[in-house]
Amino acid sequence: MLNSERCRNLYTRDGMLNPELVRVLKIPNWEYHTAEYLYELRLKVDHRLVRSVLEMDFELDIKIQFFKWTGATTKMFQHDSSSYMVLIRCLEEAKLYSEIHTTIQDVLNNTFVRFSLPQLSELSL
Repeated sequence: MLNSERCRNLYTRDGMLNPELVRVLKIPNWEYHTAEYLYELRLKVDHRLVRSVLEMDFELDIKIQFFKWTGATTKMFQHDSSSYMVLIRCLEEAKLYSEIHTTIQDVLNNTFVRFSLPQLSELSL
């Protein structure tokens, strides 16, 4: 079991993600144990955390799974347009256009998320 006291702060004093969280996310291939470790960290999931993870140098599959995990397992959290935009940029960088299309469809079906015109203009699809 991970030490939750040590992991209480998600960010170090210099604004970097907690090394324990980074270590868990660097586990290759998202497995049940990865989600279990994240749960043990007692993360306070917010949009800043999601964006930070998506902007770091993790495997794309880990980023996608983290995005899905935070949206599905956290009762008091819903992705907003900023977290969706970072995910879309990751998918665009990997040239996963069908995944981008699916993500945009998810956004259109989500009553919580609204894109602004400037955000929509960023999409070069």
